[in-house]
Amino acid sequence: MRIFVFVLVALGMSLVPTLALGVEPKPKPSQVPIVFSDKVCPNATQPVRDFDAQTANPDTPVDVVIATGNRIIEVYRECVQEKLSNPTGQGAISALSTDIGIEGAHYGQVRQAQYYVVTGRLQRLLGNTNTARDDLEAALKLVKDTIEWRASSQGVSTSNNVNRGGSSGRSSFGSDYSNYRQGALDIQKDAQAEFALLPK
Repeated sequence: MRIFVFVLVALGMSLVPTLALGVEPKPKPSQVPIVFSDKVCPNATQPVRDFDAQTANPDTPVDVVIATGNRIIEVYRECVQEKLSNPTGQGAISALSTDIGIEGAHYGQVRQAQYYVVTGRLQRLLGNTNTARDDLEAALKLVKDTIEWRASSQGVSTSNNVNRGGSSGRSSFGSDYSNYRQGALDIQKDAQAEFALLPK
């Protein structure tokens, strides 16, 4: 069975919701579409643009879209590893930034999960139930950490090389939760809805 990406559009399905943070749309004149740019994980910019172009073309075979989706997942996985290994992302600073340390990693994980939901949906439409289930489980696993994460109640600041308490570890929006928690919750809901459509 061969299906094309336009089947998703015909069914009224949103392919990938955009996170409010980390994505930099470039406004253009009304006749030109918005061009995606990722300031947190710049290596994802071109693969996502490729994906957007493929999904906009009704003649694109679904296996090509899935392959590009998998490439995007890998790029974001590499970005997460980079964010977690970044020493400037340790401690309270990581709770105050949306693009380094643990919050940068949350962003990359949520973006990975978005594309896992998309590939899972496509695999379901192709009748590849086991692969669809694997993709959706991967999405749920990726968003779990972001949903459950809490900023430290107290960070550590230094003065003259002496550790002192008092630096708040809250996120930039004044919450103890990740800045990407709502996006993670939305993706969790989408993945669960897709699971409900799989054969028991």
